[in-house]
Amino acid sequence: MKWFMKGIVPLLVVGFLLYVFKTVYVVDGKLDYFRLWMLFGIPFGLTRLCIWFLPRGYDIGGTVGMLAMSVVLAGLVGGFIAVFTILQAVYYSLIYPGIHYLQRRKVIL
Repeated sequence: MKWFMKGIVPLLVVGFLLYVFKTVYVVDGKLDYFRLWMLFGIPFGLTRLCIWFLPRGYDIGGTVGMLAMSVVLAGLVGGFIAVFTILQAVYYSLIYPGIHYLQRRKVIL
């Protein structure tokens, strides 16, 4: 069950995000890598960074600007987290079941 939750489910989430954001990161029939990185990283970055810069004593423009900066920062950092999540999911879906099978058969690695 561990290989399913850590391997298959993250790959399904990544595939769903790619499908949903396709209309945004494809511009004039070409792939815009910066938009892909930002849109793909925001769901992973916001949940793990939890950085929200909300200034006190500023007007609405300053507050919205700082909120936008925190979303952009979460998108940039979340892109790296998303790549790590994909690599971890590939490990758990392809390599982990094989290693677990060999350990049950008492084959020395």
